[in-house]
Amino acid sequence: MSLDTYELHKLVGKGFDALYKDHDAKWKAVVEKAVEGVRACVGAGQPMKAGDVVAAVEHGIKISKEFEDHLAEKKLTQLYWVKWFAEYIVEQIYPHAEIKNHDATGGAGHVQQAN
Repeated sequence: MSLDTYELHKLVGKGFDALYKDHDAKWKAVVEKAVEGVRACVGAGQPMKAGDVVAAVEHGIKISKEFEDHLAEKKLTQLYWVKWFAEYIVEQIYPHAEIKNHDATGGAGHVQQAN
């Protein structure tokens, strides 16, 4: 699961790249917590999929004051912005990769490039 060029252009055109940059520590924390949650649910030795992490991140985005304010400022009412922004922030941390496992030392984990 990844953004296509159209979706990326729409996100950038509406300033979601700036929203990410302005609050990157928050979004990174949201993604890492989502990775931890998904890892707890995936069977041992099974790969984690980016789509599972994106789904977990979506709720955090929906309740984020920064995201809500951005939508209001830009007068955006479409529901797809949540999913697209979730995909965007996951790709910023795990670019075009399959999230393979979580490092026991608290690190981001190993990523495997998608083929």
